[in-house]
Amino acid sequence: MSVTEKVRNQHDKTVEDISNTVRNFHKKGVKFRIRHGSTNSTRQTATKGQNFVDTGPLSNILDVEQARQTCLVEPNVPMDQLVKSTLAYGLVPLVVMEFPGITVGGGFSGTSAESSSFKHGVFHRTINYIEMVLANGYIVHCSEDENTDLFHGAAGAMGTFGVITLLEVQLRPVKPYVLTSYHPVTSVADAVVTMQKCTADTSIDYLDGILFSRNHGAIIVGRLSEVPQKNEPIRTFSKATDPWFYLHVQSLIHKQPHTTTTDTIPSPNTSSATTGAHSGPPAAHSPTSSPPSTPSPASSSTPSCTHGSSTKPKTPAPYPPHNTWLKISLSHSLRSNN
Repeated sequence: MSVTEKVRNQHDKTVEDISNTVRNFHKKGVKFRIRHGSTNSTRQTATKGQNFVDTGPLSNILDVEQARQTCLVEPNVPMDQLVKSTLAYGLVPLVVMEFPGITVGGGFSGTSAESSSFKHGVFHRTINYIEMVLANGYIVHCSEDENTDLFHGAAGAMGTFGVITLLEVQLRPVKPYVLTSYHPVTSVADAVVTMQKCTADTSIDYLDGILFSRNHGAIIVGRLSEVPQKNEPIRTFSKATDPWFYLHVQSLIHKQPHTTTTDTIPSPNTSSATTGAHSGPPAAHSPTSSPPSTPSPASSSTPSCTHGSSTKPKTPAPYPPHNTWLKISLSHSLRSNN
């Protein structure tokens, strides 16, 4: 699917308006603030006597390119809308932030990370290029090959380098199921060693951890799969009758403290069709091509933290090294439970 002329023209006009507004503020030497149109912050913000640049209209998905596994997204698109649109093509962003209201622009500017970040890096490392309005009103494109200093500088800079107006996001194929395994751990050291071992396993797509106390926790790994776990029910966490995920994990490792157990969890496009799970609000841009067919379920063996092989789009090296995030998270968890 190519970008429609109407949608692209609308985007270009909005960016030109933003550029003119910023340029006028720059000429007058006037400070200004960005008004996004929505926020997840609970802080009160001043709205009177302020100079604002309105980026609220930049809330559309312009294009999803199935062959290139990329999508063109304006910065105010929330992650749940982005995922819903890309799933129609059998694709999903490399890093999907857990909170659905986080926007694509916020993820780029705020250094967002999730359970796939051990493999793909934080969210801004999955962006191919950005379009940005600088403080003087100039419109520039930034990537690894063009305006490289701005591309790296703007990532995680909380919008201080300019106004982000467009991003190209890397995608990857999604599969009907995620085989989710829970590895019990009995200490911080055990958790770190287990996570480092799992990090080296290239067959793992998602990696996370929970410590319920100093000697009670689990390292959680997920693998995308075409087939469900053999002879096991499909587990969901979307319906009102489903258990809370962390309580489910706690119950499993309490019952089997020395055994790795595995759940089959359907991907969102599968769960929507088979379990009635809510898949989120309509996307800003609805895909028009037919989504790929879903493979038929078959048998599968229980996964574990062992070396394997996988084919994936070009991604940066694992970041950061040595599971710094895990160590920080575990330290905070231990302090909270003491």
